[in-house]
Amino acid sequence: MIPTIEFQHRASRGPVTAVDDFDLELAFKVRELVAEYEIKYDPGQLVVDDRTADAIFEAAVKHLSEIGLYFQSTGRVIKYDEQEIRQVARESQQNPACVNLGKGVERMQLRYRRGSDTWAPTNYAGPAGVAEKDWFIPYVQSFAQEPSVRGFGIVPGLAKLDNLDPKAGQLSEVTVALWEQEALREALKRAGRLDMNLGLLCTASTPSGTMAVMASGYRDSFNTQIGIHIMPEQKLSWNPLLLSQYCELTGIEPWQSAMSCIGGLCRDAADVAVVMLANALGQLSYAKAGSMSYFPSHLDGTWATRASHWAFSGAGRAAERHLGLAIGTSISGIDKAWRTPLTLWQSAGVVVTSVASGLSYAWIAGHTGLEARLIGQMMNGCAGMPADRANELAQKIMRKVDELLPKQGKQLPFYEAYDVNTVKPRPAYEKAMMQTCDELAAIGMPFRSSAVVVGGWVVAGKPGLTVILSELDTLIRPEEERRVLDFARQVEDAGWYGVHIIDHVVMGPGSARNGLPENPRAFRWVGNQRPDQHMPSQIVMMSAIAAVTSRIRLMATATLAPLRPPLLNAKQWATLDLISGGRLTLTPIGGWQDEEYEAMGVPFAERGGRLDEQLEIMHLAWRETPISYHGRYYRFENVYVNPKPAQAGGPEIIIGGDRLSARVIARIVRYGKGYTLTSEPDPQDLARLAQAMEQAGRAMRDLRTSGLIFPVFPDALRPADLARSIEASVPPLVAAGVHTITVKPSQFIDDPTEMPRFLKECGRLVMAYC
Repeated sequence: MIPTIEFQHRASRGPVTAVDDFDLELAFKVRELVAEYEIKYDPGQLVVDDRTADAIFEAAVKHLSEIGLYFQSTGRVIKYDEQEIRQVARESQQNPACVNLGKGVERMQLRYRRGSDTWAPTNYAGPAGVAEKDWFIPYVQSFAQEPSVRGFGIVPGLAKLDNLDPKAGQLSEVTVALWEQEALREALKRAGRLDMNLGLLCTASTPSGTMAVMASGYRDSFNTQIGIHIMPEQKLSWNPLLLSQYCELTGIEPWQSAMSCIGGLCRDAADVAVVMLANALGQLSYAKAGSMSYFPSHLDGTWATRASHWAFSGAGRAAERHLGLAIGTSISGIDKAWRTPLTLWQSAGVVVTSVASGLSYAWIAGHTGLEARLIGQMMNGCAGMPADRANELAQKIMRKVDELLPKQGKQLPFYEAYDVNTVKPRPAYEKAMMQTCDELAAIGMPFRSSAVVVGGWVVAGKPGLTVILSELDTLIRPEEERRVLDFARQVEDAGWYGVHIIDHVVMGPGSARNGLPENPRAFRWVGNQRPDQHMPSQIVMMSAIAAVTSRIRLMATATLAPLRPPLLNAKQWATLDLISGGRLTLTPIGGWQDEEYEAMGVPFAERGGRLDEQLEIMHLAWRETPISYHGRYYRFENVYVNPKPAQAGGPEIIIGGDRLSARVIARIVRYGKGYTLTSEPDPQDLARLAQAMEQAGRAMRDLRTSGLIFPVFPDALRPADLARSIEASVPPLVAAGVHTITVKPSQFIDDPTEMPRFLKECGRLVMAYC
């Protein structure tokens, strides 16, 4: 890379040029190069082919070496030698980007990605634009409370703080920016995600304003990016250079952004692709960063058109083939369509073309948390889609955009899309977005709500892998229960999604009334469980696992909620969710063992009604303070239940049951993020569930489903055959689109030291069917 100080020399000694002359030379040169390299914008082929991508790269190198960068502060041109530009490109290509942002459980990465890769881009969304003081915090919280949003690429700014106008280079710039940082911190606190990356400072833009905010303690290298980008077209000043040097000294990841305008100095998308990549190479030469956002727009500010899709694809595919950058973009529609169906259609067009063109992250993903979630699902679903199929789908989407665009009048303000008090989507807005998703799905848009980690890599559209770490009699002795903590760490190290711990308080003599399984490693269902099996406390074991892990999902499975007071349940699970960073999934059930209820002094016949009241009370306690309740089984007045969980509204709830009865359906609709059954659901019951979900304004696609790998034992004495078990169980689960696949390692190994090998091999075999 070129030393940063070298740019001061070139900015002070380069040829003096009038800005108009520089612009004219730039416009003529890009036309000449586009013709020389036979680069042609084709609106019928929005994902650029290899030959065109290579031509764009060669033209961009020539363009930057012959035109340079215009330095506005001195009126001189920063000149490059072609070979040093190629060296910059080689160094980038040889060191593919892997940018770490956030910390702890909020750690995220922006990584180099190819269009053919099956892992999904990072949902690095953010609440963009101008916000008002009254709804600034709910706007930010709407994104932060979405688990799929890994960090913010950008945050909103205030146009005015009371009577104070923020002006660059003046005291008001810092005053307003500091108010924004305090509000951002409060929004993250409410969402339980204080360690998220917050991306760009918004109101603070000058070097002095930026450094003042950084010195305040609100921002650090883990939660900030600082803009050092070239302005269109190829304009530079002291500010980006000073901030680039500051980033280099402080370890902050610079925010690089290559922008270019269609219809200005660049006539069309072909010109823009070349100039945008030249801009990227120029920034890379002095900023030395790993990430780069592309933003090709029209002169009037419109975006998400066929021309902008092609321009992004051209520059993106050229970077994919010749640079090692993590490429991002803004996934949104025109500003007058924000928070309307049109913007989701336009966002879909960006997703399809950009994901197939090497997109690494969504720098902006819609303009509410709900839109960010849906765009994330689209990115997950489109990852790995072949270019020809992506182009076909993009054309269908753009025809719909053409139909909607003339009818669009104005955007929907955030406070009309979301209730700012509850930070939940308003029914009409949510219904419109969900209906748009249904329309997109009907023309072939794949939606996937899970992007899971396998072996350290995010794999889009694949089920998450989870393990059962309970009932391990055949794997460890009772006094070795601490080894479960080692297992949990090994599960996390293997890149799996989560661990299950099952609940029982006591076992009665009748727990084996249906007979023990022939092979002691088999699943233990109703009435075939040994009464003396070792079964540690679920809440204690999960708390211990939370303390030794940082990423895996903590899945409290088959939790017998009615055996304990509801306020105690609410408090304990909220505390675990909080200290684990919002990683808890809870599956409360009524259970099957009457002796257990009798021993705990709870009438067995009341378990269903008590469970319903338990769910209602826990949700009240997780959301409000103080609370009162007057039910059949539980009553209290004005009690304060703290702390609140990290996940907004409470831990993820999965509803369990034997079948989709009317009571189970009611629980799913009201509380469930998903469901799990002990038997295959009846099609008529599924239809009733779908109808109930629709009546409640919810969609079946939002429900998480799961499946088990059933062991295939060679005989009653030996562990199950892993390959045969996976072959028998996994294909139908994948075909059904389940979100998680669960395995019980103790069915396949008898030696605890084999756990790492088992996890690696099991993950490899399962993913082969995905």
